[in-house]
Amino acid sequence: MIHTLEELLAGNPADPIINREVNYFKNHRDHLNYADLATRNAPIGSGSMESACSQFQGRLKRRGQFWSPRGLAHMLAIDVALKNDTLEFLWN
Repeated sequence: MIHTLEELLAGNPADPIINREVNYFKNHRDHLNYADLATRNAPIGSGSMESACSQFQGRLKRRGQFWSPRGLAHMLAIDVALKNDTLEFLWN
């Protein structure tokens, strides 16, 4: 990708869009190594994170639910402890 963009840039050295894209891909080269991420079983997309956020918000922001800052902090602590399998430590 970078090689192709650099070839385009060589033919259009003053093109600000191509310059921007070349710089973006060069600066983010380490973040775009999908084959390496796949070998480490790391998620490649944002779908799993978006799904987790949606489920979390659905539980704490349903219609008719109102939380004081203190009450929300307590609910968050319980939710995190459940997800981390450390609920027994929350009460001690």
